[in-house]
Amino acid sequence: NSLQIPRAIFVGHSVGSQPTLEAALTNQARVQGLVLIDPALSIDVDTSPNLPLQLFFAFTPLRNSVIATTATNPVFTKQIFQSFVSKKESVTPARVKILQKPFKNKYTTPRYSDWLAHLMI
Repeated sequence: NSLQIPRAIFVGHSVGSQPTLEAALTNQARVQGLVLIDPALSIDVDTSPNLPLQLFFAFTPLRNSVIATTATNPVFTKQIFQSFVSKKESVTPARVKILQKPFKNKYTTPRYSDWLAHLMI
């Protein structure tokens, strides 16, 4: 709206596909096209409250510790990456190294943790 673009091609990737699809469905007159790349969609979402999950994500130190131990731990990068791709052989040492680069930044774990909390609750 602020850019005053009357029609556009909506593009979403991975978990960004869900909000892209929602925006396209709620603004159909403005959609010239829709492109979803490797969409991680959950069309049938359970919206009932999940108290244990909410408590886990509300407690930042615990959430950050779990993320640091798993998602941003370089030891697990290859295994996590392989769980997202169909061609496991495409997870080469060079690609794993690229994915591990942000882990050197001290803010990576808390930012991943915040993003995951926002995504999950």
